[in-house]
Amino acid sequence: MKSKNPLRRRGAMAIPLAILLPTLGALPANAGEHTATFETNLNGWTAAEGTSSSDWARRAGGTPSGYTGPSGARAGQWYLYLESSYPNYPRKIAWLQSPSFEEAVSRVTF
Repeated sequence: MKSKNPLRRRGAMAIPLAILLPTLGALPANAGEHTATFETNLNGWTAAEGTSSSDWARRAGGTPSGYTGPSGARAGQWYLYLESSYPNYPRKIAWLQSPSFEEAVSRVTF
């Protein structure tokens, strides 16, 4: 069964910020796209304190368990992922908090 949830797609993770518009307000027409890379560090991204029951991991190459993540990063070599194999499934939640963006951003990919 295909998931209709845009946050559950395999491969590169893209979060349409339209999901957040009720709290962010309207985006300007010139809002751009931001591609996050994790080549040297987390670049300001953090696990949202008090919201995560699982840990985010920074990794290059494929994930250690089969069929649970990307074979590599969208841009560069490093990416963040959340292990979804037992015991982290089901009902495990992890929020990733972005750094502040200086300009309007309509979409974030990583």
